[in-house]
Parts: sequence; structure tokens; C-alpha cells
Amino acid sequence: MAKDLEVIEEKEYSKFQWFFMIIFIPTVFAAILAIIVFMFMGINVLEKGKEISMKLPVVSSWITNNQDNLEPEVDVDELQTTIVKQQSELEALNEQLVERDEEIVNLNREIDSLARQIEIFEEDRQNNQMAIEVELTEIAKTYESMSSKNAAKIISELDTTEALQHISTLKPETKASILAKMEPEKAAVIMSELYSE
Repeated sequence: MAKDLEVIEEKEYSKFQWFFMIIFIPTVFAAILAIIVFMFMGINVLEKGKEISMKLPVVSSWITNNQDNLEPEVDVDELQTTIVKQQSELEALNEQLVERDEEIVNLNREIDSLARQIEIFEEDRQNNQMAIEVELTEIAKTYESMSSKNAAKIISELDTTEALQHISTLKPETKASILAKMEPEKAAVIMSELYSE
């Protein structure tokens, strides 16, 4: 009975099975192995196969050419022209940037110069103000040392602005005595200006 099973198993292999097991599977395995080896060597087997199949009359109609599907190439001259234009625009913008930076530096220098001038002017103004105050104090001392009648005559000869400056620095008692000796119209103008400040 064991011999019958062996014979039955041997008889079950048909010619198709024999072809499939002995020729087809080893051939497919060898082809896959060859493709892998060629890919490691840097050869694109699929592209080479596609090129060869495109040359075959019937098979070429089944395979689409990727180059037909590609969009038309962009005009290189046009791209180079665009690049040149953009580079020139970039250079012009860089030049403007440099000019603006120089303008900013110049303006900052001018601001610094004006600030120094303002400081100098302010110092001069303060020095002048102090000198005027010292001078008016000296004038006030002079008026206080002379008689009210003589001081009134001198102040009456001054214009109103100067008279105000001179009288404003005097002590209240001296002011009163000098204003009493002045002409009433001039004294009234000086008093009204003096107390309107």
C-alpha cells in the first residue's frame, strides 16, 4: 500500500506543474536577483527594459512614454533674462539701502551737532541771564545808594521795558520812594506793567 501512495504522488505531477516548479519559479527568482544586483551597481533596469520594449512594434503601443506627458520645457533664455532683471533690481535696492544708511548717519551727525549747539546756546543764555541778573543787582544797589529824586529822574528817562527791569530788582521800600518821585503817568505805566507780570 505504501508503494501505491508513492506512485500516486508521482503521478499527480503534471507537465504544467513540472514546468512551473522546475523552470518558471527558478527563472523568476534569478530575474529578481539579477535586477537587485544591477540596481546596486547603479544600472536602472526598469528604464533599460522600458527603452527596449519601446522599440518592439506591438509592445510600444502598450507602454506610455513619460516624456510625452511632461510639460514643455521652460525657455532658458527667458529665465536668464528674468534672473538678470532681478539681480539688477536687487543691486539697485542695495544701492538705495546704502544711500539711506549714509543719509541716516548724516542726519544723526546733524542731530548731534544741533544738540551740541543747543547745549552751547543754553549755557550762553544761562550765563547771559546770570550776567544780567548780576548787572541788575549792581544797578539796584546803585539806585538804593542814591537819593529817590535822582533815581526817579534816571528811571524816567529809560524806556518802559528797561525801567521795569531796573525797578523790579529794587527792595519794596526803595521802589515806593522812587515811584513817588516820578511823573504820575510814567509811574502808572510802570506800576501796571510791574504788577501784570
